[in-house]
Amino acid sequence: MPAASTLLRPALRIARLPRLPIYHRLCIEEALFYKTSDNWFVYSEGPPSDPPTVVLGISGKPERMCNLELVQQDGIPLVRRFSGGGTVIVDSDTIFTSLIVNQTDVPHVQPYPREVMEWSKGIFGPALAALAPPSGGSAVQLGLRENDYVFGDLKFGGNAQAISKGRWLHHTSFLWAYSPEVMRYLTLPEKRPAYRRDRPHASFLTPLHRHIAQRDDFCPAVVEALASQFEVREAPHAEIEDIIDALGGAAAWAAACRTKFVGPDGKALPDAAAAAAAAAVAEAVAQ
Repeated sequence: MPAASTLLRPALRIARLPRLPIYHRLCIEEALFYKTSDNWFVYSEGPPSDPPTVVLGISGKPERMCNLELVQQDGIPLVRRFSGGGTVIVDSDTIFTSLIVNQTDVPHVQPYPREVMEWSKGIFGPALAALAPPSGGSAVQLGLRENDYVFGDLKFGGNAQAISKGRWLHHTSFLWAYSPEVMRYLTLPEKRPAYRRDRPHASFLTPLHRHIAQRDDFCPAVVEALASQFEVREAPHAEIEDIIDALGGAAAWAAACRTKFVGPDGKALPDAAAAAAAAAVAEAVAQ
């Protein structure tokens, strides 16, 4: 009979965050990834009044990924996250998830983006398949096309990873719904998935609400799928606040971390300008 310790599943903390602007969420994710040693599943949704925000990968260039004239004209914030991957635009209709995992706890998963994505398909695929479809619909089957989650050849989720020192992060922006008007702020990328071809966003994307009945069912279904591989435990929001406080508080950590507001030239905004951008986001959310 195997020793009791070999039967234990690794622990994974479930952090259901409030509906924070994406900048604040990314700062929290970066702290959990680099400054803790726990496994995490982080879930949140965009605030109800969250203005659209363009989020670039760590090496993303606004002039190549954005319609800068429109972005500047409409005052759309630009945020550079700490992970790789492409550029997305997010708002109140975006669902955000992140998986932060120690390599030793999933030794069968090699720490490379494609292998991590294949593993993640084994979590999100069963979760989505278990959810009730809209009236008259049928159960869905998640597909993986290059770096995207798809139904058929239509994208509903974009992915990015960060890999460092025996630990990796895989985060996803799921489109619960989207506005074609918001998509105007992004250009057709120079480097794009082969399966996309030259399709515009309207012919390339599909909102998740067309495939599952209830938005509120999504997070519990993912947690249930994770419970097949991990010992899941809820992490109160106060615990997340304590982690940030141990780093000197939200303002100090925002200054230290790699997640930044950036200007049209892709350079990090000075602290005062970044604070003003953050305040503008917070003001918009409060309205």
